[in-house]
Amino acid sequence: MKHFLIAVSLFILFSSSVHAGVAIFSTSAPIWTFNTIATVGNLNIAGVFQTTGTGAVKTITVNWGDGTSNTYAGVIDQAYSKTYSSAGTYLVRVFASSPAVLTKYTMTTSTASVSFNIGQLPSGMTYMNLSGNNTVSGSIASLPSGMTYLFAVGSNTISGSIASMPSGMTYLYLGGSNTVSGSVASMPSGMTVLYIGGSNTISGSITSLPSGMTYMYLGGSNTVSGSITSLPSGITVLYIVGNNTISGSVASLPSGMIVLYVTGNNTLNSYTTRTWKANNMSEVILIPVSSGGLSQANVDQLLIDLAASGTWLAPKLVTLTGTNAAPSSASAAAIITLTGNGVTVSHN
Repeated sequence: MKHFLIAVSLFILFSSSVHAGVAIFSTSAPIWTFNTIATVGNLNIAGVFQTTGTGAVKTITVNWGDGTSNTYAGVIDQAYSKTYSSAGTYLVRVFASSPAVLTKYTMTTSTASVSFNIGQLPSGMTYMNLSGNNTVSGSIASLPSGMTYLFAVGSNTISGSIASMPSGMTYLYLGGSNTVSGSVASMPSGMTVLYIGGSNTISGSITSLPSGMTYMYLGGSNTVSGSITSLPSGITVLYIVGNNTISGSVASLPSGMIVLYVTGNNTLNSYTTRTWKANNMSEVILIPVSSGGLSQANVDQLLIDLAASGTWLAPKLVTLTGTNAAPSSASAAAIITLTGNGVTVSHN
């Protein structure tokens, strides 16, 4: 009888529910593990969890890696706030009845970071937003099939083709040294934001962008083509570096454009006049390396129109170098106005 009671007691200890602040002991495998890096002691890390709303509301238990744990349950955001007394790397384990239970995770502390491979994400994850200096790795092809939103700044190293994104993806923002490939024509039709820093090799025509696209930033050696007259009407940021071959008139850009940064063998070789976004302009960088840059009259008029747009937002840059013509005295006053508003103007 004594041995039986001991066995029962141990079973209860190792399978009981876990409450806030109590060390976790579980015989089940976690649905997700990741490292949280606290850069300093007494660092508070905050964000939200969210669990599935299918059927009864499900519960997750989070073991923070320092001997403490908390439980969360709810189809609306469940805020968490965790303070690590010492700097270091902590293995966080998330327990639930199924990998489909956890649907959302955010970490909003800019001085912390998380590290994991996206192939390890639980199957139910649909939304993730990570501030800090994160080190997320893996292939886009490994994202959960229901993922719609992924924001991760930091030193990430994500690879794969954009053609492998989940079909319902609308927002993908990846800072770091990523190596993503594929054609922009293969993006999900509902995509609105695509930001991928790194050494990417993305191709395709901007005429194939989803109609609701508002923001596209592609670092690397991309080979994007097409006419800017075919851009989605609501796009505000177009930033593409590499060996691109984009054509058309700069005056034909969508009315809400605030960032235009295009390098490569482009033939943006005309500009008449237009009204730029008032008090919201940020960056206009045109550096063609082949023949067909803007003429002197084009450059003058562009500078005059940009100067009329009012105050600027950071980084406040206008660069018209490459095979663009040098401005004349006709735009001298415009350059003075721009520099007076804190804009750095570079030209031939």
